[in-house]
Parts: sequence; structure tokens; C-alpha cells
Amino acid sequence: MSEAYRGRRSGRSAAFRISSPAASALAELDVRGRPRPLVARARPSLIDEYRLYLHHRWMERCTNASALTREIEKLGYRGDVNTVRRRLRPYRTGVIPRDAPVPQLTVYRVTDWIMRRPEQLTDIERKCLDDLCERGREELQ
Repeated sequence: MSEAYRGRRSGRSAAFRISSPAASALAELDVRGRPRPLVARARPSLIDEYRLYLHHRWMERCTNASALTREIEKLGYRGDVNTVRRRLRPYRTGVIPRDAPVPQLTVYRVTDWIMRRPEQLTDIERKCLDDLCERGREELQ
């Protein structure tokens, strides 16, 4: 293997040309030599911002995916109806969450909650903001 390193090749490319345990060890490193993550990170979906709305509408007995897609398109959704159908599939099989899903915390969302008047927040937003403030108080102590 040292002969392969002597050339102008990186250790990673040399290891791929040579079948050895070192080759498999180097294959688990990224370009900068750091270990690759073992678990793939879940990418945010286009529909994540609208899952609370979909949950509330489902609880109001609106179960038509096409109609719900048209409603959230008016709110800015850019995906297609199949994504909405996939999101609603657990609801159709009877696995309906009892509580509304908690919104994903982002800097923009929390800043929006803080800057709005308390009476303009929904119950879920108010609860999430109160929980966040409580966590902050616990960390300060």
C-alpha cells in the first residue's frame, strides 16, 4: 500500500485501488478525513410547515387530500398532492395522534412567536413558547 501512497494519489483513492482492510476503513471517511455519519439525516420536507394545519383540518373531518392540498397551496405550499396523501396515510389507517404535532423549532418561528402579540398566537404556539421559556429558565438555574 505504501507504493500507492508514494504517487500523487490521495490515500483514499489508493485504498480503493487496493483491496485491503485499510480500504474499507478509508471508505468510511469523508473527503476531509472525518468519519461519515452512520445515520442519514432526515431532510426537511416541503410539507413540514403545514403538518399542524393538516392535523387540525383532519380533526375537523376534512379528509380529502386534494381539497387540503388546494388549501395549503393558498398558504404557500409548493409540493404536490401525493406528498399530502403520504402525510395523511397514517390518519387513514386509524393511527391519528391525539395531540397536534409540535411544530419544528426554527429561529424564524420562535422569533415570530416572540414578536407577535400574545392574543394573536394559537394555543399550540402559546404552549410551545411557554415550554421553551420554561426550558430556558431551567437551564439558567
